[in-house]
Amino acid sequence: MLMTAVRISVTRSAQPSLSLTSAFVNQPADFAPVNTLVPFGIRGGASTDVNNMGMWLYGAYAKARLSSVQGFGQWGTYVAHYPLTFPIRDPYNNLILSYPDVPPGHIFYPYVQIARQTEIEPGARSAGPTENFNPNDFVKRGVMAKWTVRAQMDEKAITDYLNSTGGAFCSFGDACGITIPANGQVTDALGTAGPTYWRYVETMYRRGYTKGCADTNDGQRRFCPELDLNRGEMAVFIVRAKTNSVFPTVTSGAFTTTSCQPAGTTVAAGNVGDQFGLFIGCNGYFTDVPNTHVYYAFIQKLRELRITNGTDLTARLYSPSDKLTKGQLMTFLVRAFFP
Repeated sequence: MLMTAVRISVTRSAQPSLSLTSAFVNQPADFAPVNTLVPFGIRGGASTDVNNMGMWLYGAYAKARLSSVQGFGQWGTYVAHYPLTFPIRDPYNNLILSYPDVPPGHIFYPYVQIARQTEIEPGARSAGPTENFNPNDFVKRGVMAKWTVRAQMDEKAITDYLNSTGGAFCSFGDACGITIPANGQVTDALGTAGPTYWRYVETMYRRGYTKGCADTNDGQRRFCPELDLNRGEMAVFIVRAKTNSVFPTVTSGAFTTTSCQPAGTTVAAGNVGDQFGLFIGCNGYFTDVPNTHVYYAFIQKLRELRITNGTDLTARLYSPSDKLTKGQLMTFLVRAFFP
């Protein structure tokens, strides 16, 4: 992946009459871009644009003369945007392939391509040139578990974590599908394939990302790996994975943050729930996710972290009950874990 520099000079007082680029269409007029190459000072900062995965950098205040400004110029802030690009070949001269059904220009292309290059799906880099990604297919809970954990850990790290937290045993009866080794030790290959994806579901459970799909009366905890996932459920998994991956607790998922959480989702004072708060508390951003919604805090946090923009910017909709697609999931994961 390469970043191609596009440097822009911005001045506070000048308003040159230039047409805005797509990255600036929603910016005030005094942020109109001027194509001036400038050196960067030793002070500055950087951030990733979650909407296109490009990089924004800013340098020290520097003096520059703008053709539309009379006199000796103005003091302004120099900003650089490096759009994300993918070369045809990597530094070792290997072809970098994209999926035929997610070509450059596709709405999910940057996210799916990053996921492919980082092998959130193991072996994705070596996939054949005719193998599709199927970005509009719905995501099953088992596949979600695999990709969510792989966005954070490689197979060795998963194995080491499972062995350090008790070894090979199953917390969910319907997500096992493995033969427990006599020594109880997990190997890198144990539970990597099949519809249950044991190692990924088990890692999510032990780290506090999930509690399963339903309580049953047959004495067996269930994960429901073959069920389709909806957008509300995914918000829970991603926010827990991003904010609660260091010190998971037995009450992960219970809120201690605001007074407007739905009944049954809070814990008593002094106990520890999910490790995040909300900047605007009970005032929801999405019109279809009121503060009484069971996933309100997670969806709200997903928006605050700019992992989601929702499904309709004008109506401010999130569509929590809609089934999640593979393209949407990869977008969420890359925004959450590869900024």
